Amino acid sequence: MSTEPNPGTQHGLEIGALCNPIVPPGAGHIEYVDHLPTEELRKKYATDPNVDVARIVTVNYVWGECTLPEVVGDRRFDYVIASHVVEHVPDPIGWLREIAAVLSPGGMLSLAIPDKRWTFDCRREVTSVSEMIESYFEHRRRPTIRHCVEQFGEAAKVPGAVSAADLWQGKVSFDQIPLMTPGLLEHLGEAGMRSYFDAFRSGTYLDAHCSVFTPFSFVRILAVAKTRPRKTVRRLLTTRRRLLAWRDNSRWPKRAGGKRKPMLTVCWLRRHGE
Repeated sequence: MSTEPNPGTQHGLEIGALCNPIVPPGAGHIEYVDHLPTEELRKKYATDPNVDVARIVTVNYVWGECTLPEVVGDRRFDYVIASHVVEHVPDPIGWLREIAAVLSPGGMLSLAIPDKRWTFDCRREVTSVSEMIESYFEHRRRPTIRHCVEQFGEAAKVPGAVSAADLWQGKVSFDQIPLMTPGLLEHLGEAGMRSYFDAFRSGTYLDAHCSVFTPFSFVRILAVAKTRPRKTVRRLLTTRRRLLAWRDNSRWPKRAGGKRKPMLTVCWLRRHGE
């Protein structure tokens, strides 16, 4: 059985491709899902220098307040791809379950997940199993004020003051990295933070890294969520981990002793057959 999707022969769905799809249009039977329609994405990112709005792919499905099965109807996919997406998801367990529901039996989910240790999230604690379970039972569809405070209050200058390569090589420790916006929370004060809190309560969507992982913490979350004794928790995930691999990082410098560190975890999950 193949351990990787085959875009040339299979029907796929890519989440959050924007202008950099893993499977480009025309490379196979591929469809795209995002949080906004195509034209609204172009308007949203019109002034973002990191996004080429002319290359934003055509969005086939809009996934937000509705579940993914509701969005795609009776369509089923042989594989789903999400690169640099799961860390933005308020409820990762519910998100994984929704994806599993639109995969054909034996279908695969391919995830590319940034390792928080080599990004601007390096100061943050990894997301715990208990946090993910709480998010699942609260049915979160939007980031919370806690997610935004953690990201913007703790974001480090990576890249900027320190490069990911320097962290990788062990040239600098996390506590030596300056914050991207030092004194942000003190500057906002109670009134400023309350204004954000009120915005959240009114339904405003502010994007943030809701979860942060290392390869080991992500695998542990999958394992624990599948093996807790209570049936309700044991059934949270309907996918099974078959393979955990690392993207080739040969273009990155070696650390002392010749060992390399992966910046990106690439994880394939296979849906149980029916």
